[in-house]
Amino acid sequence: MGNKNWFVAAVGCLIATPMVWAGPDHVEGDAGSKRSTAEIVSGAGPLGSISGTLASTFTARMAPDFEDMYLIQIDQPSIFLASTFADDGGIATFDTQLWLFSLGAAQSDAFGLLANDDIELRPPGPSIILPNATDASGAQLINPGLYLIAITGSNRDPVSENGAIFNQALTTEISGPDGVGGAQSHIDWNGAGEVGSYKIVFVGASFVDLTPIPTLNEWGMVGLTALLMTAGVIVLRRRAALAYAD
Repeated sequence: MGNKNWFVAAVGCLIATPMVWAGPDHVEGDAGSKRSTAEIVSGAGPLGSISGTLASTFTARMAPDFEDMYLIQIDQPSIFLASTFADDGGIATFDTQLWLFSLGAAQSDAFGLLANDDIELRPPGPSIILPNATDASGAQLINPGLYLIAITGSNRDPVSENGAIFNQALTTEISGPDGVGGAQSHIDWNGAGEVGSYKIVFVGASFVDLTPIPTLNEWGMVGLTALLMTAGVIVLRRRAALAYAD
């Protein structure tokens, strides 16, 4: 099946099976716009959705917010789906765009991977990201791991030091990072984006488990402690045996 037919079939399933997103919801705390300020969707288990708001006006507490970025875990790349077509049949209150970024080797950089403006069957409005680009870039989501998902209004696009990361020839395509700045890490956003409330629903994603994993040094201390305790028990038993013999 070609990319276009597969895309249409996936969107058809999206509309026909709304209960696929049954699962825990994450509500935005204060999501930033870059890798360094991205909100970690922390927790355990499958991630059903993320709800939040973009705003264009200054308030007493915060500046305008034209983009939100989140760190999520993708467990099943082959069936991954992120969309602003919500499971209750609703959509965001503005024309959305979704952006998926992979992390650099040091996990401090964000490199463009996949993006979409409009679901093909209902432009303009909700957006969708699937594992494969539908343009000529050949971009694919292959490996499980940590990724960044960002949402903006239409025309608010990510840029690197060399320029636009994505070249969206069609608003309905799932784009790969084929812009003039596609090979460099994301540094900022460009353009005037729309704002409003949104809900991003997911398949194949989960919360980021922040439970610390013991380091080698910590495992070494655990092993040393166990060894000393075992040695102490052996010494005590020998002393008790000698005392009994006397």
